[in-house]
Amino acid sequence: MTPQESRSSSQIGVKRLLSENFSCTFFNSNPQVWDSSFKKHEKLVGEVMELFEKSLKKPKCITEYPLTLDDTIKGKADIVCEDADGYVYIVEVKSTQIHRVRFQDLLQLMLYVYMYSMNKGVPLDRIKAYLVYRYVNIRELKVSPYIIHITGDIKRTLLNIVQYIADRQKTVSSGINKTGNRSLYIVTDLCKICINNNCPFKAS
Repeated sequence: MTPQESRSSSQIGVKRLLSENFSCTFFNSNPQVWDSSFKKHEKLVGEVMELFEKSLKKPKCITEYPLTLDDTIKGKADIVCEDADGYVYIVEVKSTQIHRVRFQDLLQLMLYVYMYSMNKGVPLDRIKAYLVYRYVNIRELKVSPYIIHITGDIKRTLLNIVQYIADRQKTVSSGINKTGNRSLYIVTDLCKICINNNCPFKAS
């Protein structure tokens, strides 16, 4: 195994890290639902990237931008753009509708912002963070992206939280902080697409 492969195997993905800390550990996804969501996600990413490319000054945009942090955390931001003025735009796109905003989605976006800042040495105030959901206009039967700019006190608070999560994961990976496996059934909006028939909430 090469040093690069060793580092990769010891890293935990952003989504998995947040899932292990905030989601139901017994969630079992429906492959058909996931496939449909993936197609919606890819389409929305393309639409959102086009919007940013049209609105920014001489932008350079990349999808599936790879990020790592201290050889412990890895992930891919949906869209990362840089403009001519030196600002960076990090965009996390969700295939779900706007009324299904999750705290975990905000943390995922902010982990990407923090990781980018640490990797590139870009000050956090030069990085703009956006979360995108699907908005369905019932009257016009039209689906469009709903873009949320995360800024101000909310951004600062979320960055404090993800820095704590990243620091804690570093101690877990190094063996300083050993934690047991968390096994909890948690009721979330994902329950409707979960196919784990052993769940006590489904049986009730």
